Amino acid sequence: STSWETSDRDGITLKKAAHQAYGYPKTRIWQVPTRDIRAAIELHIEQGHELLDARQSVAVVSGIAAPQRWAVALSGKPDHTGSAAMNSRHDALCGAAELVLMVEATSRQLEHQGLRTTVSRMVTHPGVSNIVPYQVELLIDVRAQSEVLRSAYERALEERLDQLRHTRGLKSIRTVISLEEPSELSRDVMDMIRQAAKTLGITCDPIISWPSHDSLALARHLPAGMIFVRNVSGVSHQSDEFCDAEDINLGIQLFEAALAHYM
Repeated sequence: STSWETSDRDGITLKKAAHQAYGYPKTRIWQVPTRDIRAAIELHIEQGHELLDARQSVAVVSGIAAPQRWAVALSGKPDHTGSAAMNSRHDALCGAAELVLMVEATSRQLEHQGLRTTVSRMVTHPGVSNIVPYQVELLIDVRAQSEVLRSAYERALEERLDQLRHTRGLKSIRTVISLEEPSELSRDVMDMIRQAAKTLGITCDPIISWPSHDSLALARHLPAGMIFVRNVSGVSHQSDEFCDAEDINLGIQLFEAALAHYM
């Protein structure tokens, strides 16, 4: 979850941005009557290239690896780059470089278990040529398929931060900006979608979704399922993200067959 008081780099809180855009949170938000809903089914382009690699048009999503965002601030000591001896420095940027490579290496080791993490932003202070960097702010995107794995990764990161305190004399603060828990989608809905695909003669193997989707939130309240349609470019949130019309047609057929099961 994300707090209403979470702010962006310009200091604008989520509460203020939502109020400016939609009238929330002062406007009452409609509550979904979950007792009246048999299932929720979402049709979506795959934000990846597993279907492309497998040469398949559609897939059923078995689970979603929830995103978490962590901010890490490393603080050292400002020194003149000419007068400060190398062994006397507390260079926050060098410590941040170690941390970035640790994030990458750990993710490579644990990817097959269901972990992908990325340092997606790094801001250095003071950012001038003749002063040793004394503070670095990093933003880490964490995708884990289980809370157990996410907790293990969190401990590994804290251990590395402790090492940086001892080896480089750096202080660190880690803040959780947003927190979502991973979730499996409904086994019954998934089996029903696969059966519908079999009836239609469509190959529909299960895959994990690394990006988050609306179904992640819905799955906490009612049976939820997802159908992915092949992304022929394999990229997401870019102008060349694209589905072929034939793949879209198959996805719609499968979606309609799944809905018909609940009619």
